This record gives sequence, C-alpha cells and structure tokens, in this order.
Amino acid sequence: MTQESKKAKRAAGRQARLEAQRAKERARKRKRMLTIGLIAALVIAATLFGGKRALQTKQVVGRAAKGADCVSKSPSELPASPHLNPGDPTPEYNSNPPTSGLHLPSTAPGGAADETIDSKLLVHNLEHGYIVIHYKGISDKDTGAIQDLVDSYADGVISQPNTEITSPVAMVGWGSLQTCKKVSISVIKSFIKEHCNKGPEKLGLPCGS
Repeated sequence: MTQESKKAKRAAGRQARLEAQRAKERARKRKRMLTIGLIAALVIAATLFGGKRALQTKQVVGRAAKGADCVSKSPSELPASPHLNPGDPTPEYNSNPPTSGLHLPSTAPGGAADETIDSKLLVHNLEHGYIVIHYKGISDKDTGAIQDLVDSYADGVISQPNTEITSPVAMVGWGSLQTCKKVSISVIKSFIKEHCNKGPEKLGLPCGS
C-alpha cells in the first residue's frame, strides 16, 4: 500500500470516528432533551395536581368551618416587651382570648391542660409560635377529641377549658383568632397547621407539619 493510500485510509478512519462521535453526541443531546422534557412534564403535572389537591383541601376545610359556624379574625398585633413581672395585673388585650401583647417571662408546657392557664403565660407561648385551643360548655366526647388531638403533637399545641371565652371553641395563634360554635377537629387541625410557628420568636415547633 502506498503512502498516499495509507494517508487516505487514515483520513477515512478519522472521518468515520468523527461521524460516530457526532452521532453519539446527537443521541446524548436527544436523550438529555427528552429527559428534561419528561422532568418538566412531571413537574407541571405535580404542580397542577398539588394545586388541585390544595384547592380541594381548602374547599373541604371551608365547608367544615362553615358547618361549625366559625369566624376568623386577625386582631392588630400588640407590643410584646418588656416582660411583665409575676403578680402584675393582666393588661388590656384587644381580643378574647388574647393573640399578642405583654406577657410573663416563662411559658406553659405543651399538651392538654385540665385547668385554665394564666393568659399572661399563654401569650408568651403564642410569641414562640404555639397554638392554644380554648373551649367551654362542650360535651365530654368533644373535649376528649380535642385533648387527644392536642396530645398527638410532640409540642407546640395547648388546649384548656376557659369559661371567659364567648364561643364554645376559640383557636389562637400569634395575631390570629378563629372562634367556632361547634367542634370540628378538621378545622382545628387546619388552624394548627396554618398558624403554628408564626410567632415573632420561631422555635421550629413540630406542630406545623
């Protein structure tokens, strides 16, 4: 084989390898584009599905809140410092039960309480992102259901009897209040999820999941 023939053969081989490499690169690009397209389609589908589920959940909770004759309020936020001293009189809060304002330096433990807790103590819990469920005049069955729900959370939720409230149930988070004339566990769950960890001092409480 002459030098020219060998040269031509090497050139042909290089050209063949180049074309093969280009073909592989085109195949990789097609595969990458298909993968990107598939991921995008899945993300869009998940977003649409999630949005639909969220809307359906909101509608269900809305119907439950309407059925329980619930009213939501957002009282204006009151100053929270400096702390009150033990024995100080209860300050004038702008809602019953209070959702913000001056409070004692200590906090109440989470869970279902059998007796009414000092509101000056609970406001500090609210500042930390706690949720407090107040109730009065409800059945033992409803009381037990609320207590079981509250105790199912590792921390961040308190329930207590409170004869001072004007509705059978009052759910409180920092700056948020929802009162209901009937007990609805689904409404209470929704309120806890929405308002947990919304206080000025966020502790990463487990009640928001």
